[in-house]
Amino acid sequence: MPFGGGRDAGGRHPSFNRFSGAGLGQGRGQGLGRGQAMQRRTATRVVINEDKCSGCMLCIKACPFNAIKAGEPKDGKKRKALIDYSICRGCGVCIPSCPTKALFWG
Repeated sequence: MPFGGGRDAGGRHPSFNRFSGAGLGQGRGQGLGRGQAMQRRTATRVVINEDKCSGCMLCIKACPFNAIKAGEPKDGKKRKALIDYSICRGCGVCIPSCPTKALFWG
């Protein structure tokens, strides 16, 4: 082998994942699975669809930056989640926590 140690021309091990930068099968995060393509995210902001929001507040627990707060109830309805965009870092951790799919990239 020209590069020794089973490494490629870039000096990377064959199990190196070129999309995430981590070795495959090392348990670091949620890398891409076999056959999955990397998707480019064009939206940079998480948005809440208030019509779909059930007021469960699971997104508040999921947000690592405490950027989501419970809003005041309107007209006797349940509280809805509100995002403070001055705190939000756009990580998207809250999106999969929503059971009603009220959170999305927008």
